[in-house]
Amino acid sequence: MSYRRLVQGATGTGLVFAILSLSSPPLAAGGERDGETGLEVPPAAAGSLVLDDLKAPIRPQTYPALPSADPFAQDPDEIRAALRRDVERALAEEPELADTPILVHVTSLRRARLSGIVDSDSTRLLAEIVAASVNGISGVDNGLKIEAED
Repeated sequence: MSYRRLVQGATGTGLVFAILSLSSPPLAAGGERDGETGLEVPPAAAGSLVLDDLKAPIRPQTYPALPSADPFAQDPDEIRAALRRDVERALAEEPELADTPILVHVTSLRRARLSGIVDSDSTRLLAEIVAASVNGISGVDNGLKIEAED
């Protein structure tokens, strides 16, 4: 039967702990004893590499690519203003809508919002069709109201 005891010894800089075995158990097949501590090294670890000696490949840090700035790209506000002018011009060129005051606002999603008062439902629908036909407009939000006749 074997037992171990913990012996505490003092050195110049600190305490040293050593485990002493009064009787050593037999080694496992292929195992060895560590020369410094006298402890058994398992067979799987006996031929293992020391991790301090391994050189891990250094992988450069990668970041997602930023979109490249296009110096010729138009300002979104300028695009919206140009689309608004195009819709207003198309509405003014339509004979039935020429005298109708229709306010046009273009959203950031390139949707035209129409607002104002028209005289009939057919005029309201015509204004929506004309605005939707402008190149670059993705949709129309028709907020035109029909003038109530007394």
